[in-house]
Amino acid sequence: MNLGEWLDARSPAPPPALAERVRQALGTDLQRPASDAGAACLDAAERLLVRVLDAGRGDRDTAYDLLCVDALVTYAYESSGDAPASLEIDVTQGMRRLGALADRA
Repeated sequence: MNLGEWLDARSPAPPPALAERVRQALGTDLQRPASDAGAACLDAAERLLVRVLDAGRGDRDTAYDLLCVDALVTYAYESSGDAPASLEIDVTQGMRRLGALADRA
């Protein structure tokens, strides 16, 4: 199973527009194995958050991008839940990575 198929299997399904935005953010990573979902989603969330912060906007498009970042991080942690032994480490590392971007704001 690849990451795209893994996303399709999530329940409840996100609204179609958000699902499409998540897929756009992941791009070719959708073909990666589902076991890479955590890393791929967190990488995509970080890339998108960097773009939002660098743009310095505060409009509706930014809000939608931030919703996508939230969904990607949620998926990253959801996939980490499949390997409970690493969940705490994964969550801590993700928080540090995204928190380090605060200086861009």
